[in-house]
Amino acid sequence: MRVKRFREKALCNGDETRYMKQAHVTDKEKEKEKEKEKEKEKEVPPEVKGPTTGMSELYNDAYQTYQRGDMEEARRKFEVFLKHYPNTSFSDNAQFWIGETYYAKKDYEKAILEYEKVMVKYPEGDKVPAALLKQAFAFLELGDRPNGKNLLRRVIDRYPQSEQAEFARKRLEAIR
Repeated sequence: MRVKRFREKALCNGDETRYMKQAHVTDKEKEKEKEKEKEKEKEVPPEVKGPTTGMSELYNDAYQTYQRGDMEEARRKFEVFLKHYPNTSFSDNAQFWIGETYYAKKDYEKAILEYEKVMVKYPEGDKVPAALLKQAFAFLELGDRPNGKNLLRRVIDRYPQSEQAEFARKRLEAIR
């Protein structure tokens, strides 16, 4: 049976007193924690690690790689980000940019699937209108006008005041 005991220890540093709780855990628990940490370290490639490999740093690094035009590396970095941070305020953005890496390489089928993940996994995310619009553009690029037009109409219906709705209106007018 795992037993944890806590005790408070007062530490004096000049005039300040700090309290800290210490958890006493068994050696097995310590070993399990070390193994988990080692596994996490293996998951983040060395080139992604830095002095502080936090959420913002990983996301910004991936986005900067995308902006430099290295789509393969950007995709890999966004995937690493999502593996470590699947449900954050940046997660829908990371998923969207994965779709963009495929779109930029004219791999429209894969782009469509990645944009769909934005809508399914993050239905309340701020990238949903953009993902829907870009999905429509990808269908149009593939020559699938019915699906492309349907999705453009859906952008207009669901997000009428958005910038994406304005793009959708213009694109619909252009393809009539």
